[in-house]
Amino acid sequence: MRGAVVFAVPAMTGVELADGWGMEATVEGDLIGWRRDTGGRWWGKVCLCVQRGVNAGAGRVPYTWWVPAHAVSRR
Repeated sequence: MRGAVVFAVPAMTGVELADGWGMEATVEGDLIGWRRDTGGRWWGKVCLCVQRGVNAGAGRVPYTWWVPAHAVSRR
């Protein structure tokens, strides 16, 4: 399944690190698989890019993460 969206993390007010990861945004990604944990919860394996820093040209870093099912939705 392509086109999954991973949930956003609430932004902290008044704090900004120029070299930090941009975790406030909802980003598009590719859902590449599902697995269940020992408690029976579903997790999606998602390939996505995270913005590194707020400086121009800081770039995006690709990652593959396991995220809880409630954090994944279709575009």
